[in-house]
Amino acid sequence: MNFYQRYILVTLAIWFGLLTLATAQERPEVIEAYRNDSYGESVLRKTGIMDGNLVRTLYINQGEVGQWPNQPSGEWPKGTGHSYLDGVCLLVGARVLVDVNGAPLFITPIETAYREHFDRDPVTGEPWGWEPVPGYLNPSGDRPAVSNDPRSWPTLWPDAVFVALDQPSANWINQAEVNGEAGVDDDRDGVIDNFTYWHGFFGRGVKNADLETYFVIDDSKDREWS
Repeated sequence: MNFYQRYILVTLAIWFGLLTLATAQERPEVIEAYRNDSYGESVLRKTGIMDGNLVRTLYINQGEVGQWPNQPSGEWPKGTGHSYLDGVCLLVGARVLVDVNGAPLFITPIETAYREHFDRDPVTGEPWGWEPVPGYLNPSGDRPAVSNDPRSWPTLWPDAVFVALDQPSANWINQAEVNGEAGVDDDRDGVIDNFTYWHGFFGRGVKNADLETYFVIDDSKDREWS
């Protein structure tokens, strides 16, 4: 295995490791709050580019990273045009015991979203997979929410965020920018017209990472097991 292969494997391992932490057991009220979110919609799919460090890659806010031959797809080092990634997607599976006419049966649904080889509605052709949930991006923007562009953020994050953080939504209104002058960095944080704060891994408005993106997905469109 050469260096580039090891690098990609380590990168993916870190990504899935963080995903494991993010999907740890949540409080019941938090689960219910996310269930009360609006359902995911394919019209909210947006493509962005992560290029905060030496790797540059496109991604889609339904869990897909890289999409060969579209570029950049896992380009390393950034700017060289050397891509090492075909495509990566998130898969979630479960083994579920159900009752079929009084007889126990295990089903093993697998959910994903990818450019090929996954199920669609046999009538409408609608993809049966992950879709981005409204409220976690600017719907009129051209990319998912990213930490360095407040124009890609929602005006205020959905209620589920504040339930999960156990904080009032009022704490996330950037009063200096809301009451300030348009087109001016009123709170002097280096960002113009950020009326809410960035919601990232490190907390409200904290941007220790070179670049972050944030989105929420659900599988509400998948009717195979419903």
